[in-house]
Amino acid sequence: CMGNRIVGNNLIDLGAGGVKLGGADINGTRQRRTGNNRITDNEICDGGIVFHSSIGILMMHTFGNEVSHNHIHNLHYGGISCGWTWGYGEGVSRENRILKNHIHDIGLSPWKKGLLADMGGIYTLGIQPGTTIRGNIVHDIYAYRWAWAIYLDAGSSHMLIENNICWN
Repeated sequence: CMGNRIVGNNLIDLGAGGVKLGGADINGTRQRRTGNNRITDNEICDGGIVFHSSIGILMMHTFGNEVSHNHIHNLHYGGISCGWTWGYGEGVSRENRILKNHIHDIGLSPWKKGLLADMGGIYTLGIQPGTTIRGNIVHDIYAYRWAWAIYLDAGSSHMLIENNICWN
């Protein structure tokens, strides 16, 4: 998947997540890598109804993408996840731009707030040179345990995270 645009959609009442970008990891062939896609101006909400651990926008082993101006809310698990290489090993993820998204009311379920654990409104994993997380509004993230607005997990490094507004 290279050079695609997912712009101006309403993705609502979803059994799983909204958008998934996934390509070959560092051990895969270059021809199977994913990058340079644009996911902007979408509403993604009321997701994870069947698969609770689904994510609004999931970017696994992908580079050079822009994720901006999306409104992501009312999901059981995560708003945006980027990376997917555990620790400090070499990976494909780099130069992704997560900009000016509004992410809120994550970790909700019909039964209670905080059904799942270990999550974030924006979640990163692994080394990601040149990745930027800027100008996002993230609030009301609920978990059974361990929830953050912006969660830099194992090996997250070489990123610029600035001018985000986060609460609750």
